[in-house]
Amino acid sequence: MPTSTSIEDPEEEPHEEDPEEAVYYKNLTVAKDILVKNLHDVIKQREANKNAGFIKEFKSLPYGERFDCTTAKQEANMPKNRFKTTFPYDHSRVVLDISDGYDSDYINANFIENMDEKREYIACQGPRSNTIVDQWRMVWQEHVEYIVMLTNLIEGPKVKCNQYWPNESEELRLGPFSVKLIEEKSYAYYVLRKMTLSKKKVSGSRTVVQFHFTRWPDHGTPNPLNLIMFLRHFRHKIRPTNHPIIVHCSAGIGRTGTFIALDVLSRYGEEHNKINVIEFVKAMRKDRMTMIQNADQYAFLYHALYEYFRRKDNFVSRTEFMELYGEMEKPETRKRLRNEFNAVTSLKPHYTTDDYKTGGQNMKLSFTNSVLPVERYLVYLTSTVKGREQYYNAVNVSSFTRAEEFISAQFPVSGAAIDLARLLIDQESPFLISLNPLSEINEIKDWVENTAKKIDLAPYEISKSTHQRITHNIRKTDIKIKMKHDECHEVQAIECLDWSLPEFLPAQTSSITNLIKQFCSDRKSNPDGPVTLISKDGATCCGVFIAVYNAIEQLQQDGEVDIFTTVQQLQCRRPEMISTKDEYEFCFKAVCEYLTSDSIYANT
Repeated sequence: MPTSTSIEDPEEEPHEEDPEEAVYYKNLTVAKDILVKNLHDVIKQREANKNAGFIKEFKSLPYGERFDCTTAKQEANMPKNRFKTTFPYDHSRVVLDISDGYDSDYINANFIENMDEKREYIACQGPRSNTIVDQWRMVWQEHVEYIVMLTNLIEGPKVKCNQYWPNESEELRLGPFSVKLIEEKSYAYYVLRKMTLSKKKVSGSRTVVQFHFTRWPDHGTPNPLNLIMFLRHFRHKIRPTNHPIIVHCSAGIGRTGTFIALDVLSRYGEEHNKINVIEFVKAMRKDRMTMIQNADQYAFLYHALYEYFRRKDNFVSRTEFMELYGEMEKPETRKRLRNEFNAVTSLKPHYTTDDYKTGGQNMKLSFTNSVLPVERYLVYLTSTVKGREQYYNAVNVSSFTRAEEFISAQFPVSGAAIDLARLLIDQESPFLISLNPLSEINEIKDWVENTAKKIDLAPYEISKSTHQRITHNIRKTDIKIKMKHDECHEVQAIECLDWSLPEFLPAQTSSITNLIKQFCSDRKSNPDGPVTLISKDGATCCGVFIAVYNAIEQLQQDGEVDIFTTVQQLQCRRPEMISTKDEYEFCFKAVCEYLTSDSIYANT
């Protein structure tokens, strides 16, 4: 468990705007509301000239320490503050009960009001090693049921927060409190932990659920869609409560303020069709200093709200899924799917030429110039081979439960088989799943054909160790890629044999479901490393496989599914994935087939 024994160095302080440049808010004029339908136009206006409008608006906010923080600055309390300049205001701070014999009522936390002036949240710093007991005192005292955590324990070289919950099968004893972890579920971008909290001399226990977003970068802001999916899952899972929700990051002001504003304003906008970002941020800053820490977070909030309002979730249970989509030929089912596909198509991201810069410079290595990797998700080759580029047309894609679990790649073009070998080695990928028969791919058909025992790809050598047909449509080959110094990288190649290269979709949904079942079985014994998926362009076929796989994972983990959102997330990585109505419908058919045939669900 990471620990820290002193207040962080000044250079680790939360970043603040230069006071010389800040325009302090001095008039009491209330900013006008923004209609939700006009939000996109407002964003375009304010992001012109390198976000000049957002920067000006952010600098107009009341800034810095505006109210008394006398309790936080007392000598006995200073070691409890994670940063030297981030303190809770006296008027809104959480005052801890000292009736149990504690000598201090201090914790670096403030109540935050929502739009109805109800104290809906507690914004606090990430606990330090000397404040973990205080954190649980606050949870118990305020009857907290839900905690939102927006930082990792360590980011780069810095301790951002000390672990205040137990590991699996452990019990954490802190003063009069006992905390047990009873469930932990991992998702691609967050972790959900369910704990029980009990106190000596008090009968019974309480349940506390922590929603831990793990993909907020140390510098910058996350992908808006990822944070929106986290927020929607959070709101979908919690039940109404009259007790405050704890939200924290490291300092408890930047990410914390951004999330609270997104939560409050998204719900308000849904109900009233209008929002007022600047006024709500001003209101938060009355309760805790510097909520939403910099102009990047402020602009990000606008973008996240826009994405929130234009996207809807579509969670359905297993039973509802079969009722809605089980009979695909029904006119109402086909109409529903057509409308969904049109909606998801309208939400595709629009990338610029700059977003495809590297792919554009390496057209000769791409199967087609219409499917290029988006720059921010591009998987680079890190090994150096004379005469070869560092480029491969491949992007990282997340599964439902793991970030970047897949590498979605094209088949190698003529003469580029060595680059596929480099990709597998460089990324330490233990699986190569081909959605078409490898025998149809000239560059790599020798990797699996019995006639070729070894293939020379200097400085590498490819050899097969085992070769077996699992079912009529699945073949598995164990491959070894020999490198310098006699090192070997082992790869298990799994092929779909009845999805021929010219075919846009396989004839049977079982082609996908059987392939997924086989992969899931093999993955259990080899859980580490990304899985490399290949198809002719890295989008066709790959998108269908990942969409169905992710939907099945969601059903297994949560008992519900949202294919509509799953496809949106894939299209952020490769907009060409699931680009036809037939592909979209096929995903639903395959999930229905899986639920019908799999024994796990047969008796549900």
